[in-house]
Amino acid sequence: LAFALHDADRAGRLRHTSYALETIDGLAVIDLTRGDLAAARARYAEAIATGRAALGEDNALVLAARARAALVDGLDGKPVDTELAAVEAAQAKTLGATHPDTAET
Repeated sequence: LAFALHDADRAGRLRHTSYALETIDGLAVIDLTRGDLAAARARYAEAIATGRAALGEDNALVLAARARAALVDGLDGKPVDTELAAVEAAQAKTLGATHPDTAET
């Protein structure tokens, strides 16, 4: 029973983290539409840190947040090729080379 409760608690925390990351992403998109790159970048940094802590480095949501953070950096004129290549490699390893997220990055 204790094992089942632990699994249920973990699943609940993972689901909560997924919802939180989706919410942060939505807020970052609003920041972008307002032209506030700094606010969007800060939100993606929060999403990346939260996701890494709860889901791990190679989770699809964390990788997506890293890709979007890099795109924001690109809009701000910063070089992003190295980060996008690293995200794409991690996505290919984790999700597969034909996964839509890998192709999109």
